[in-house]
Amino acid sequence: MAKMVDVLQISNHVLIQRTRRLPLAGRVLVAVGDAVQAGDVLAEAILPAGVITLAVDRGLGVSAEEADECALRKPGDALREGDLLAQCEGTLTRVVRAPADGRLIDFSHGKAVIATQELKVTVQAGMPGVVEDIYPEFGVKIRAEGSLVQGEWGNGGICESPLRVLDTLETEDGEETELASGEILVIPVVDSAEVFTLIRKYELAGLVTFWLSPALKQSAQDAGIPILVISGFGAGEVDPWVWELLQGCQDKLASLNANFTLDRFGERPELVIPGEGEKPESAMAPQACLAVGQRVRILTGAAMGQIGRVRALEEPLMFESGFAFPTTTVELASGAQVQVPQQDLVILGV
Repeated sequence: MAKMVDVLQISNHVLIQRTRRLPLAGRVLVAVGDAVQAGDVLAEAILPAGVITLAVDRGLGVSAEEADECALRKPGDALREGDLLAQCEGTLTRVVRAPADGRLIDFSHGKAVIATQELKVTVQAGMPGVVEDIYPEFGVKIRAEGSLVQGEWGNGGICESPLRVLDTLETEDGEETELASGEILVIPVVDSAEVFTLIRKYELAGLVTFWLSPALKQSAQDAGIPILVISGFGAGEVDPWVWELLQGCQDKLASLNANFTLDRFGERPELVIPGEGEKPESAMAPQACLAVGQRVRILTGAAMGQIGRVRALEEPLMFESGFAFPTTTVELASGAQVQVPQQDLVILGV
């Protein structure tokens, strides 16, 4: 039986459709048919912060129902410190005032809720494209065509710049390769902190690599630019098909979306190189069943990081761990065949 596993979409020309949604109701800023760029804000919402809850009923010395009837402000009103919130007439006039500047969020059951701060939540396009559909108050769906390379990890952030694809950071004479400010650097492996020195020196816009040393993960998180790791942490095979695709995109404008929150929406950090041509391929789903002939990467074991093709789907096999798992026979580039638990594979959707 074939197991559902994760898919990394990799394609030279594919139809790309992405949904961008706010976590709470807000305001959509674009319309169907609008052209957008990677950094464009598509929707925004205001999130209350610094919340204060006042017991108005206690302050007035009345019941909750009576306090609600004494309200002088309604939810949504802007407040200044000292503004009257409620007033109760009687032998003595009793009042409750706003303790700080803010906005009244709620007034019910004898309580007033005031937000003294507001946080703006936004969603960006993450790639150049066209708005295809609107989800009122929440977000949009955008569409694009082009080359797509999805990765295993991103450190956050979005950029749109030309690609600079290099085998190595040194010239034939052993000198440092000069880079241009604002480029997205693409290199096979990041195993030295020197790369982060170059990022600062040349003010690079982004970084794409197949493998990142685990010791440098914190440096990558703090780099201040979007970073995409295609294959994972450690060392392994550089996918020749993907490397050839990236080399063919040398100097082309690309959008890098390294947001780590994409997994919540069934998406991955990704690099998009816009382009039109013949009919584009259909994108694979975020997960798919393993099948004979698929290209896969091995995630664990002696062959970790290597790429091959599924040659057979096998019955459960007992492993050294003492557990039995459905297995897959994978043929590596060397021609060798290995048996791998199906759960330890990721499909490279080409």
